[in-house]
Amino acid sequence: MSHHDVVRSILLTLLAPLVACAEAWGYDVGNGPDRWADLDPAFAMARSGRRQSPVDISPPTGTGGESVVFSYGRGNLVIRRESLMLSCDVVGGAAVRTGDDVRGLTGFHFHSPGEHTIGGQPADIEMHLLHEGDDDRLTVVAVLIDGGRPPSFIGDIVSLASVRADDGSVLDDVDLTRLLPADPSSQWRYEGSRTFPPCTEDVDWVVLQNRLAVSNGQLEALRSTYVGNVRPTQPLNGRTIVST
Repeated sequence: MSHHDVVRSILLTLLAPLVACAEAWGYDVGNGPDRWADLDPAFAMARSGRRQSPVDISPPTGTGGESVVFSYGRGNLVIRRESLMLSCDVVGGAAVRTGDDVRGLTGFHFHSPGEHTIGGQPADIEMHLLHEGDDDRLTVVAVLIDGGRPPSFIGDIVSLASVRADDGSVLDDVDLTRLLPADPSSQWRYEGSRTFPPCTEDVDWVVLQNRLAVSNGQLEALRSTYVGNVRPTQPLNGRTIVST
């Protein structure tokens, strides 16, 4: 099996609930976040869970946490225009490290507006970078993205949401550090869940404090196809958000 096939298999495993239940859940009144737990017994954690995501981050937070370290090289991006969100498979060398734990980047997707809020305010877009390792947990890095700035690389990617092209188009030999702000070391970290069904509580969240930006035109290109694919913020229930 090729490296691409391995990565593809991993991503399909991670997103299997999204693919298999694409018609069962969504973001509308009848199948939206308030109804997820009623739609399938496998989604029960959406209501019963105590460590759900996203959350509101209202400084001051705890301090002294260890930053997740990024090791991003070059790779290929495979564009996926899913029914509920724009996503990308990643084929290449990129990983995050916390202590001795290393998890590799398998893909990313976009929510508009953002799901996590800072002092109650969402970003215009939020990108979730999915990392998997040898254990049964994920590291998901949330990159907040603002509109109203000059066109950018990340804006070029979100603009693909409005392009009528075959699913699976490839961007070759991409510098994957361009998916991150220049300084990704300032972070908020907490334990939480996936933000869409099955909402399992197996995610180590890293919300980057520094942001990326896109132009208004690039923002509207995404919103012309995908907007409102957002789960409301969830109670912390005693969890601590640590700032690095």
